Amino acid sequence: MMNRKLAMTFSEVLITLTIIGVVAAITIPPLKKYTSKSEYVTKLKKAYVTLEQNLDFMTEKKGPISKWKFTDLTIDDFAEYLLVAYKCEGDRKNNCFADSYGTLSGGTGTSPTSTPVLLLDGTSLAIENCTETTCDIAVDVNSLEKPNVYGVDYFTLQLDKEKEKIVPKECNGDDCLVQDIIEDGWQMNYW
Repeated sequence: MMNRKLAMTFSEVLITLTIIGVVAAITIPPLKKYTSKSEYVTKLKKAYVTLEQNLDFMTEKKGPISKWKFTDLTIDDFAEYLLVAYKCEGDRKNNCFADSYGTLSGGTGTSPTSTPVLLLDGTSLAIENCTETTCDIAVDVNSLEKPNVYGVDYFTLQLDKEKEKIVPKECNGDDCLVQDIIEDGWQMNYW
């Protein structure tokens, strides 16, 4: 019997590598987007739960939420019970939130104007627009890192005096998609 060596020709190797490259080019971008979505939702859920736990500590110290004067609330009231890396003021003023945020519809929006904090896990928080009954809580789950888009890595929660808890902000628009994420079982199905 004759010994034959089996081998691929150079052109067969090139064709095989081309096919692998095309398959990778088709599958990697959706996979990367899916993992990013999962990461953002996980960080949002962590921030939401952390703020709820924080609220429990605050009520032990300040009494029932219904008795709080919301117009006097600041991030300092919340920061006492959070793992804060630093307060974003002075030289660190621009280290927590991007200067502007995109929207899912292609527009742009602004970042919070009050003094925020950066948590040890990289989440930025700010307390905004306090009225007698509500305070908005701006959450950027990855601070200055992109994509900096409302409803993707930037969300708005709300401290509600009547409900005495933190809830998704009730409004229409890209920064009010937390309720959709929760209703979809903590999934980001719109992006």
